[in-house]
Amino acid sequence: MSFELNNISLQGIINNLPGPIWVKDLEMRYIACNERCKNFVGLSSRDDLIGKFDHDLSWNPYAELYREGDKEILKGKSLSFMHPIQLYNGRKLIIITQKSPIKNNNEEIIGITGSIAIASSLPFVKSINHLTQFDAQLTGNDYFQYIVSDDFCQFNLTKREIHCLFHLVRGKTANDIANILFISKRTAEKHVDNIKTKLKCNTKSEIIAKAIENGFVHLVPSDFLISHINN
Repeated sequence: MSFELNNISLQGIINNLPGPIWVKDLEMRYIACNERCKNFVGLSSRDDLIGKFDHDLSWNPYAELYREGDKEILKGKSLSFMHPIQLYNGRKLIIITQKSPIKNNNEEIIGITGSIAIASSLPFVKSINHLTQFDAQLTGNDYFQYIVSDDFCQFNLTKREIHCLFHLVRGKTANDIANILFISKRTAEKHVDNIKTKLKCNTKSEIIAKAIENGFVHLVPSDFLISHINN
């Protein structure tokens, strides 16, 4: 199966784009990838990927995580995901995948495209490994896929409150948060009070429980990602 855009094959387009690129159909089956993607995952031919599902490939332990992310894209969202991958040589990496829906001329979603960035800096990898280990203990879930987002809309939190909540859930105090975000302790405490009000919680334990219950533990603020990539 392949898409045709004005008689130009999708394969021809993605071959000229930088970085590893892949395309899936509505069934979440791979239908195209560029040479960089093939080389990155360690395949000898693009044909080894085309027609396959994530469950069929070397990263199958994470297939359900990827599938859950794909479902969000098929709702019309464009999102960045930070998640693990296992390559064909057995190497495990953390990658950031920007996923977007593909639409036809009638604005109907007909597939998904993804572009991959590799998290290669040692400080970044250490930070993410620490984060996933902490969250595994927090939730009892060993496999994580994070959405890079500053939106926790069901509680109408501001961007700064989301950043505070991210660190609060990971055991940081108001003083810790102030130092991390370069704000005063008083300001950090004010943000924490606002979080308690909006989440209708009285204690830090209640905040953490509600954050886990509502999926916040799977969100990573964009500033956290940017600061670690730049270090």
